[in-house]
Amino acid sequence: MKKMANNQRPIDQFSNRDILTSLYMSQGLLLLASLVIYGVFIRDFKVIEQVWMVTDPYYFIYALIVALAIVGIELVLEFKLPGDWFQDNGTNERLMQALSIPHLFVAMAVVAIVEELLFRGMLQTEFGLVISSILFAVIHLNYIKKPILLGFVILLSFILGGLFALTHSLIITILTHYLIDVLLGLYMKWTQGRLMGES
Repeated sequence: MKKMANNQRPIDQFSNRDILTSLYMSQGLLLLASLVIYGVFIRDFKVIEQVWMVTDPYYFIYALIVALAIVGIELVLEFKLPGDWFQDNGTNERLMQALSIPHLFVAMAVVAIVEELLFRGMLQTEFGLVISSILFAVIHLNYIKKPILLGFVILLSFILGGLFALTHSLIITILTHYLIDVLLGLYMKWTQGRLMGES
C-alpha cells in the first residue's frame, strides 16, 4: 500500500476519474432506489406527473430566496466556527478539484434531480417529511463525526421538504438544491484557485 504524505488525506489517493465514477455510481444507485420505490409503493404515474407542475410562478422566487439564504448561512457558519467544525473529511473539496467548472454545472444538476426525485418525489410523497429527511441525513453519515455539519444537512433536508410540502413541486426543490450546490461548488473552486495562487 502506498504511504501517505503527512498532510495527505485518504481521499487524495484517488484519481479524478475514481472520484467522478464514485459520484455517478452513487447517483445511479439512488435513481435505482427511486424506481424500486415507485414500482413497489406508488405505481401511479399521475402522482409523479403532478409533482413536476408549478402552480405559481412566485415559487421560483421562493427557490432563489431559500437557496441564497442556505448558502449565506453556510458561509457565515464556515467563517465564524473553528476551521474543522464545518469541514467534512475532504470529500467535497476533492470532488470540486475533480470537476471542471462546466462539468460542475452538469454534475450538480444530476445530483439535484436524482436526490430530489428520491427524497421528495418518492419518499416524502409516500412516507412523509420526517422519514424522508431522516433518510436524507443517513446518506450523509460520513458527517457523523461532525455534528454541526450533520445538523446542517438535516436542517437542509427539512427545509427542502417544507418547500416541497408548500409548493407540491419537484421542479422547485430541484432548482433550490441545484442552486445551493452550484453556488457552494463555485465558492469552493474560487477558494481553491485563490489558495493555489497564494502558494
